[in-house]
Amino acid sequence: MFGGKVRTEQLCLVSWFQNWNDDQKVKFLNSLVEQIHGVTDQDLLLSMDNLGLVTNYDGPDMFSCQMKMFSNWWRGWDINIRTNFLSELGRQNTEFGHQMKLRGLL
Repeated sequence: MFGGKVRTEQLCLVSWFQNWNDDQKVKFLNSLVEQIHGVTDQDLLLSMDNLGLVTNYDGPDMFSCQMKMFSNWWRGWDINIRTNFLSELGRQNTEFGHQMKLRGLL
């Protein structure tokens, strides 16, 4: 496994993942698909539906901040680090690993 900054990032992400609810894990899976395969036309249409004005907005929630951090970290990891991380995450969380396989991530 890798050491230093990358390992710290991965440990944070695994810790977050373990505390996410099922909906958040699905959103994370979708984010992984976007990071690896790109955004689909359907994703663009869904995001356009969410462009309306939001009232009483108090700022991003913790999960949104974690996803932003993950996206920034992911861009800094090379392909070997990404592949090893996904494989390890799939081994530690077999159901999520199965979902990653179904989505073409493993």
